[in-house]
Amino acid sequence: MFQITARSAALPSKRTLSRPTLRDVAERAGVGIATASRALNEGSISETLRQRVTAAAEDLGYQPHRLALGLRTGATKTVGFVVSDVANPVLGRTAQGAVSYLDAAGYAMMLAVSDGYVERERSLIRMMYERRADGLILSCSDETDPRLAAVVSQLDIPVVLLDRELPVPRVHRLIVNHRQGVMQAVEHLVKLGHRRVAYIGGPSVVRPCRERYDAYRAAAALHGIWDERLVTLGPLTAETGREATINLMTTSPPPTALIVADNRRAIGALRAIHDRGLEVPHDLSLVALSGDVDALALHNPPITIVDRPLEEMGMEAAKLLLASLAPVDSIDRPVTRTFDGRFVARGSTASPSPSTG
Repeated sequence: MFQITARSAALPSKRTLSRPTLRDVAERAGVGIATASRALNEGSISETLRQRVTAAAEDLGYQPHRLALGLRTGATKTVGFVVSDVANPVLGRTAQGAVSYLDAAGYAMMLAVSDGYVERERSLIRMMYERRADGLILSCSDETDPRLAAVVSQLDIPVVLLDRELPVPRVHRLIVNHRQGVMQAVEHLVKLGHRRVAYIGGPSVVRPCRERYDAYRAAAALHGIWDERLVTLGPLTAETGREATINLMTTSPPPTALIVADNRRAIGALRAIHDRGLEVPHDLSLVALSGDVDALALHNPPITIVDRPLEEMGMEAAKLLLASLAPVDSIDRPVTRTFDGRFVARGSTASPSPSTG
């Protein structure tokens, strides 16, 4: 957060109308340039001198040149974050969690968006590295493309994968236990009396899609309701959710409940349901395997979800990354940390109505 404060000091000289330099700070504080540098970069110096130099820097509005500082120290105090879709509120909330932790630690974050293209992700990762990012947080769009693993394996900076798996040594991983939440969702629908539970999922090129589909299939088989005709897998778009829902509702008999693997396709499913003049949950119960995003929480009725601690995951990714950079007690081996999904029942699920059951 930036704050503007008024000062009663005299107008600055012509020299300080341009960007103040370290030399300006040293002259204002009455010390040498080397002393000013140590004071501003946490070097060995008395606290009295440090406070004097800091006050001079604040008075002049001095900001250190991060690139030059990085060339001298090997650190730029920046972290790269590559995501596939910044418009997805799930990734947006995760990034916000990372930013909050990084900001408090004095780091800046460079956010880059690949729009789901692996070649662009490779280019963005190289760009982050060339711009001397100290570390990288990555939520890639296709784990199965060997070109992505190849470029990540060449990095000599810490990398944290967000719910992704790449055959690369030394990278840290934050993963979600999707199975638990999906199993609970299916059990919830079965207890309500549903026997025809459809599923709209994503491609198997990323871990969340694989884990959710495998969990749904296992749960459906466990409860004796598995029906391959009620499964549709496709791209992670709202249009996919809309078209899949339309197709599923034309089956005979149609499903009485629908599980959708992410918030974007859930929005598409809701459009299709409303366009057909149907109501949730009277005509169709709906579960979204997504984070608690506003579009689902504020829907009438609110959508039943399998939630994830998105901000916490972002903060943990940043924390893990910075711990790998710390000169003392740094993490020098790959770490995997797991977060549980949490089933949250809301008004979009109910027992099948007599007309649909």
